[in-house]
Amino acid sequence: MLIKRLFKCLPLLVMLGLLAACGGNSGGDTDNVTAVPAGPTPMPTFDPAVRMADTRAANVGVEADDAVLAWIAEGVAPGSQTADKPGQIVLLNAGGDARVMLDLPNGTTRVQACGERATSPDSRYFAFFVGNDTNGTLYLMDKRGVPESVAEMNPLGCLGNGTFQYAPDGTRLGYINFAADALTSEFPSGTLKIHTTTDRAEAGSFENAASFDMQAQNVAFISFFNNN
Repeated sequence: MLIKRLFKCLPLLVMLGLLAACGGNSGGDTDNVTAVPAGPTPMPTFDPAVRMADTRAANVGVEADDAVLAWIAEGVAPGSQTADKPGQIVLLNAGGDARVMLDLPNGTTRVQACGERATSPDSRYFAFFVGNDTNGTLYLMDKRGVPESVAEMNPLGCLGNGTFQYAPDGTRLGYINFAADALTSEFPSGTLKIHTTTDRAEAGSFENAASFDMQAQNVAFISFFNNN
């Protein structure tokens, strides 16, 4: 099925440099180009001035078996875009056709899949981060729908290794919104946030969480306490 093929392994393309969204490298390194995993045909050259169409209001998807979520911006190389011209997120197929999904806000220097579990177990949802090295916004896509904002967060919550997870049935998502000093803290922690995926509403919040695990209707998390 077309939609399932898209979200089983949906990479982010940063100015035609692919970021793996499942397995492999899902971090912010956009200098290495990764082949599109869903098809053997190499990605053709993309001319946004000719092939781009804004179809957000019409809710039209790219009609192709193989597609990637792409970050298109001005620049001589991946990562060289300026903060005042961050570009757009588009859905790009192997034929070079693109659908505009999201206009990026000024100040955006970082777009990445939210960890190695960015795609929900049922392949319906895909989560990604938009922002900079200190803060930004978590977005959620429902199949080929327009990305919707979930909440503001620290980008460390999308680093992987369990910092972002879905419930096994895909009805909830959870992430740790790490404290601002997490990078220098002996025991990094933050606020564990739980949201429903259908409407992105907050369903729970737990402070001082260092790690967590979502199973069925339950959530378990670890906290560190000191004697201060």
